[in-house]
Amino acid sequence: PAVLQDILDAIRNFVAVHGTNLLRYLELSTTLTASEGYGGIGARVFWKPIATSLMSQHPNLFVPGIPDRFQLNYTRCIEFINHIESVICFSETSSEAFRSEPSFVEFIRKWQLAAYFSIRQRTVVQSVESTLASAAGHGNVATLLPSSMPQSEGAAAVKTARRSAGTSAARRPFDVRSAKDGFLTIEATVIYRAMSWCWDDSIFIGQLASRFWRLFVQLALRYSQYLVDHPAPVAEDGAAATTTSSDSAAAEGVRQMAVRLHDVGLFVTKCRDLFDTM
Repeated sequence: PAVLQDILDAIRNFVAVHGTNLLRYLELSTTLTASEGYGGIGARVFWKPIATSLMSQHPNLFVPGIPDRFQLNYTRCIEFINHIESVICFSETSSEAFRSEPSFVEFIRKWQLAAYFSIRQRTVVQSVESTLASAAGHGNVATLLPSSMPQSEGAAAVKTARRSAGTSAARRPFDVRSAKDGFLTIEATVIYRAMSWCWDDSIFIGQLASRFWRLFVQLALRYSQYLVDHPAPVAEDGAAATTTSSDSAAAEGVRQMAVRLHDVGLFVTKCRDLFDTM
């Protein structure tokens, strides 16, 4: 990424200094169609050799095998294109001519955006499902975050989580053990973090907005389904309800319901806030 940025910066500086004057000279010495303008010349003179060089000498730019690097490279290239276009295109017509140039179209198509999204989606879904499966192992009891437990229980929970995470922790995009989102349960935290993760500047790509939006909604529905599949325990009615054990179970049921209600309310509020910032 650093090498790419250096290359783009050098080209950007050259265009800023010489681009406009060179285009005006070419306009005077070249026969242009009315619809082409600077955009068509700029695409051939500036963009075509740039795109050809990047595609031939840096083919790994377009492969999302390392998604963090791919996203950064793509973002930088799109910002670079927008800058070049703003310098050499002075009208909507010239911008259209610039973007319809075959080398531009080929360069944009080179980026494997669908594969990038698939990698991101698989990562977040695997992380969420792994965490929910672990939480579901406790039955219908809400899985409290270590920070929501008494100190002794919380420390033990952290150790257990670290042991169970093992080497897979490196594949998780977020760590719910150290979450500070205000939720009391792991299940609410992991779903909310996954949803906000979709819009992170280091993850999101504008051209994939519809796909990230669909994933965002699917994650919200996953939290809803999890709560339906794992309802809070309810104490049994009848004469046995007067026993100490039943009283304790009833109290635990109330506590579990209170925890769930707290997290659901906070989840809705945070999702609305997240939606407003999109």
